Amino acid sequence: MRRTSLLALVLLTAGCATVSVPENNFFHPGYAALPPNARAMAAAAGLRIEDAWFAGADGTRLHALYVRTPGARNTVLYFGGDNFRLATGGMQAAQLLRGLGANGLLVEYRGYGESQGTPTLALVKDDALRAYDWLAARPDVDRSRIVVHGFSLGSFLAPHVAEQRGAGVLVLEGSATSARDWATDQIPWYAKPFVRVRIADAIAAESNLERLRRYRGPLLLVVGANDPATRPAMSQRLYRASATPAARKRLVIAAGKTHGDAMTSPEAIAAYRGFLADMLP
Repeated sequence: MRRTSLLALVLLTAGCATVSVPENNFFHPGYAALPPNARAMAAAAGLRIEDAWFAGADGTRLHALYVRTPGARNTVLYFGGDNFRLATGGMQAAQLLRGLGANGLLVEYRGYGESQGTPTLALVKDDALRAYDWLAARPDVDRSRIVVHGFSLGSFLAPHVAEQRGAGVLVLEGSATSARDWATDQIPWYAKPFVRVRIADAIAAESNLERLRRYRGPLLLVVGANDPATRPAMSQRLYRASATPAARKRLVIAAGKTHGDAMTSPEAIAAYRGFLADMLP
């Protein structure tokens, strides 16, 4: 989820106005293939990777990367942000898996990377369930140890999957409370009295607050202390609203980190590993 496009609209606005937030504000698709040396780089890092292909409800061919870490017991189903492609962000995500000592499935949304099709929130949400089903069907995956991890845009998909399919642990990184809150939060404080935000119907009802009020499984929230796109206050509010018992949830605010780099914090990785060890012994 990007901050700049909505801010630009506001800065161009004089007087009272309505700012429309269309569904495509959440998606920035584009083709990108894995670099030729990707597998060699993964091998050098002690990882094994393989392409994963599965079909959307409409037959669209979708791409992901299955990453194996030696000795792993847990498997992370990873949904990235609105600009995530394996060609550019795959190695960083794979390094996260290595840091956690976990296997993982790194998903490219339809229209992104090597996945075909055009993204809409409804289709991408259904694709997310199909990614889970592909992963859970593998004989080497224990579905009770699947960690569903969503960053930014992916934080709207991960709770949906956890609610519909279950999760050994749900991880929300750089998460918004709701689509409406996120859009409103992009308006500078000085402009809020003069601007009304109108959100497309397709995304207006998306609320992580409501999902977490229903979800009672293990929950880890991670956010950068200096995150301008999904401020720590949002993760704090999600933590308080969550129905998960206090002993089974944790909030980590990574000092000095912004939007997209919280998981480069050694403290955040240590907290993540510790939480998985406690929840999935």
